[in-house]
Amino acid sequence: MENTVSNNQAAVFEHPLNERIRTFLRLEYLFDKIDYFLPNHAIWATRAVIETQLDILSITTRVDIKAEVLRELERYTTTLEHLGKQSGVNENALSQTLKDLETATEQIHQLKNQSNLSLKDNEFLKAISQRNSIPGGTCNFDLPHYGYWLAQPYAQRQQQIEIWLQDLVPIRDGIRILLYLIRNSGDAKSVKAPDGLYQDTKLEAQAPIQMIQVQIDSSLALFPEISGHKHRFNIRFMEVQDIKRPTQTEQDVDFLLTCCVF
Repeated sequence: MENTVSNNQAAVFEHPLNERIRTFLRLEYLFDKIDYFLPNHAIWATRAVIETQLDILSITTRVDIKAEVLRELERYTTTLEHLGKQSGVNENALSQTLKDLETATEQIHQLKNQSNLSLKDNEFLKAISQRNSIPGGTCNFDLPHYGYWLAQPYAQRQQQIEIWLQDLVPIRDGIRILLYLIRNSGDAKSVKAPDGLYQDTKLEAQAPIQMIQVQIDSSLALFPEISGHKHRFNIRFMEVQDIKRPTQTEQDVDFLLTCCVF
């Protein structure tokens, strides 16, 4: 079957099928947000960076993210080493990927311990975090220390933020490598969702899908609602309403589906 969705017009949606990949995708989103705002000299951009950093630290405090990333890096390294013994493999590309995995693994091992990724020893960030849950709670009269710090020159603020983030850089790099490999571990296939519904209930237990990608023609004014886990997943294509809740379309929808199984 020919692809029915043009890549130039495709809107891409991703959905994780396990908790580990869900955490990785959230952290990737937050790191990308910091990368976007950090070069901006404006105080409002610095506030956005700090709030995003606090979100990252909240996740890394609740989850032993160092162990999670290390476990996956080592698993992927083993898998690729076995793959290298097969014929027809691009040895140069494989060698470079293995080097990237090795570098990421070594950098994370150099982190002293998981507590480096928490707020435990930083009273300044802890104070901002405690007020951040209150609407408007980080304005200058609530946190004059924060207001004073924000008024410092951009170069000084940037330097301090980079110091705070340095323990998170190996985690960021490791997650990016893992998600890159996951996203490129499957081939897109053209499928149809009759009456806007697609279901797959025959997933292989021995090769669980980590994540699925859905590409749909953006001109259709539809978006997918995806639910599932390692044994099954459902995709419902929803029609956008102006003020009402989106409803499932009644039309057949052609789309591209990629099952990422690394």
